[in-house]
Amino acid sequence: MALYQFTTPTLKVTLRDKETKEVLTDLDFDYLLLTIKGDSSEIEKRIERDEYIEGTFTIQLTQEETAQVGKIISMQANIFKGANRFATSKASANLECNLKNEVVDL
Repeated sequence: MALYQFTTPTLKVTLRDKETKEVLTDLDFDYLLLTIKGDSSEIEKRIERDEYIEGTFTIQLTQEETAQVGKIISMQANIFKGANRFATSKASANLECNLKNEVVDL
């Protein structure tokens, strides 16, 4: 699926074990923060434990958010359990230009 600036995509994120690539269905945490970083801007989304279903969660981005991050984005989750913090590996994606290069009121 191609991602475009100035759109409102729903991203489905699946967390996998770095070595075995198995989906982390039994991950125990209080909440996690997904950071999406582009050229000079950053988006952060908080995901609560009940939003993490069988190793997967979804996030919705706004037109404003996809407009601000640039053409190449990196994503990483920080996982919090009590006083402990863990981080996932980073993933990257391309965000394509949109010919309608502006936010449209819906």
